[in-house]
Amino acid sequence: MQKRTETVTLVTIGVAFLLAFSTQAQTRGSRNVQAGSLMNRGRGVQVGGGGGAAVSDVGVKLKMPMVKGLRSGTPEYNAGNVSLPGPISTKRREWLLFDVEYQTSARWTDSLAFTYHLLTQGRNEETHQQEFSYYTVTVRYIDIASGKHRSCVCLPPSLLERYGEPVALGLEVLDKSGQPAAVESAKGGLKLPDEWWKNDKVMSSTKPAVIRRSGLVDRSKTPFALINANDYEVVQ
Repeated sequence: MQKRTETVTLVTIGVAFLLAFSTQAQTRGSRNVQAGSLMNRGRGVQVGGGGGAAVSDVGVKLKMPMVKGLRSGTPEYNAGNVSLPGPISTKRREWLLFDVEYQTSARWTDSLAFTYHLLTQGRNEETHQQEFSYYTVTVRYIDIASGKHRSCVCLPPSLLERYGEPVALGLEVLDKSGQPAAVESAKGGLKLPDEWWKNDKVMSSTKPAVIRRSGLVDRSKTPFALINANDYEVVQ
């Protein structure tokens, strides 16, 4: 294999991941998916309205977002008669939002825990080498009535600017007893195992490096909290 240069493309990085982690890939009944595709690996999960699919114990139906997420500027609010200092910056700063649609069939679902796994690709500022950043966060919703709902997590502008673009997204949903209701994944050009966040070789990689970072947050902790609030259930 030829030595990679500092201008390694995303496709080349994807090939490197494939060579490094192919022995750990979970191949039974799995398939590689492109960004925005769905992968049904949950216990009795109904995905995308497919006829005849089994329904989980808690009756959850998911629709995954695109792996690139949704970019949005910071919402602006009218403060009315309140005297506040004006903005000191005119630069547009973009958040990265991952908004998941889900539907529950039970009259009431006590709780659902959504654990997000995000991988972004960037370049180390000191070594100028390609590296990946890994983020995870769990959001638990309670007292969920039957019907359509949304779950959303956000990556702040500073992390998006500093550590790079999203290249893989995973989501695990657990019921109140901790049993898996759904496990889904959306991937871009990287040839990763289905549940890559559980793969030791992927997560402990040093060439390229995978760095664990904090900062992925539930939307209720962001300026987006008051937008379409009825679509999102109470966070425990």
